[in-house]
This record gives sequence, C-alpha cells and structure tokens, in this order.
Amino acid sequence: MDYDLVKTFPVKRTEPKAFDELPVNKLLNYLTRDNIIELIGFPNFSSLNEQVRQQTGKVSLPAVKKMLADNEQFQAILDQNHGTMQQAYNKYLAANTKVNDLTRQQQSKQVSWLMNKPKKQFLGCGAKQTYTSMEVFQKTYKQAALRPPPGMKIQHLPKGIREYVSRNLSEFKDYLDEISAETKYL
Repeated sequence: MDYDLVKTFPVKRTEPKAFDELPVNKLLNYLTRDNIIELIGFPNFSSLNEQVRQQTGKVSLPAVKKMLADNEQFQAILDQNHGTMQQAYNKYLAANTKVNDLTRQQQSKQVSWLMNKPKKQFLGCGAKQTYTSMEVFQKTYKQAALRPPPGMKIQHLPKGIREYVSRNLSEFKDYLDEISAETKYL
C-alpha cells in the first residue's frame, strides 16, 4: 500500500453560532453535573434524578439535561447566570474550532480513504497481520483455519481433512504422534 500518496478531500466547515442564537439544549451539552447542581441546587437536582429514574429505570445526565431544556424556570435561572453560560459557550466555541480544524479533517479523511481497501480485503482474524498480496493472505489463512487446536481429536477435525493432510503432512504426523503419546499415558 502506498502511504506516500496524498489525496485532498473537500471538507465541510460550520460557522459557530452567536451566543444569542444558540439553543439552550445545545449549551446544556457543555455544562457538567457540578455546573447544573450549582445553578439549581442539590435538592432540585436529586428530585430531577428521581424523576428520570422513574421514567427510564436509570439515572442519566443527558435525560436530566433534556428535562431542564424544556423547563421555563431553568431558562430564567440561566438568563440570570451569565458566567456559567459564558463558560458553556466558550466550551462550545473550542469544540467547534476543533471540529472545523482543516488539517484534522483532511487527515481523518485520508486515513479513512487509505484504510478502505485493507478493510475490504482482509476480513476476520487474519486482519491482525499485514500481507503483501492476496495469495499470501489466502495461504496463511487456510493453514490457520485448518490447523487443529491442541487436544483436538481426529473426529473433531473439519471436513477438509484431506486438504489439510496433503498440505501439512509433517505437522499432521506430529499431531498424530502427540495424540498417540497422550493416549499411552492415560
């Protein structure tokens, strides 16, 4: 595979929204559990957790945030606390900058493009190794697929036993010798 090949791909850039245009549920994604507890208080947060647990059977912060996004009282609290919301907006801007980084997007698309062919060619456990050609891969894979695991009996071998014996005669004889030695000791 030629890794020196550099291919350019078109990238998509999204402009960050202004603070006033950003919906509350988007800003809530950038608030931590501690920020929410600081805004609404621990007793209110606990009661929201209990409501979520009753509805879904488990406690999840995204579900709590979804409930808060629909709550008008919480939106009034957010309007009063500009510091916390500015902090969440700064996190949003940092995440947007990271996503829109052109070199990162180009590199990600190049890696995806380069790995496309190997992913399609070498499937299964044989994909852990690098092969120079498809013939080497098939030869190695067939030998590995037909090799019996340790302690296996002849009747447990796959139906392709004739092919295995013809290709790996010495290994099969070693296998038979090992099995016969084990039966002598038992």
